[in-house]
Amino acid sequence: MIFLLLINLLWADYRVYELTITNTTTGEQRQVTSTLDHIQYPSYYPLQPNESIEYTDSWMCFGNHSHFKNYCPNPRASEQD
Repeated sequence: MIFLLLINLLWADYRVYELTITNTTTGEQRQVTSTLDHIQYPSYYPLQPNESIEYTDSWMCFGNHSHFKNYCPNPRASEQD
């Protein structure tokens, strides 16, 4: 039984989100890549009162990416080039 639990820990797939944060006063935008979606992100990283957040894209990363490894690249990024 413990063996099955350990196997599940090795396959920690996750979703990566690309978010756009816009300063509504200046129109300046910045892109953020996170494992938090546009609803969760402001709870962990508060936005300024004049900023809005928008979901731009998401993709799945497969395998174990724990211990602060970089996110896997967006597979659609190579299609856009």
